[in-house]
Amino acid sequence: SETLIAESLRRAFRPEFLNRIDETIIFGSLDRGEIRRIVDLSPLVAEIDAAQNGAVRNGAVLNGIAHDPASDRWFVTGKLWPTMFEVRLVPREAEPDASATGG
Repeated sequence: SETLIAESLRRAFRPEFLNRIDETIIFGSLDRGEIRRIVDLSPLVAEIDAAQNGAVRNGAVLNGIAHDPASDRWFVTGKLWPTMFEVRLVPREAEPDASATGG
């Protein structure tokens, strides 16, 4: 499994980027809803779609997130995206706990 993941990373990223990664952490898959609750990249996806004349409608989707712990920087990229983007995480207000409100 780790070998397949390493090979996928080698196919997706340039060696100069991979050489900056100290550790790869493998975790269980998240479904789309879980990912959307963690991070909302819809403004970036919309910007890419507009700049690339409908790229999202043609299959361009987010498919890569990387963290450089040495600089604490985050990067995202996607299938058919023109480049990799550095993103800054901005905390948002916690959503109310449905169990606490009786819902």
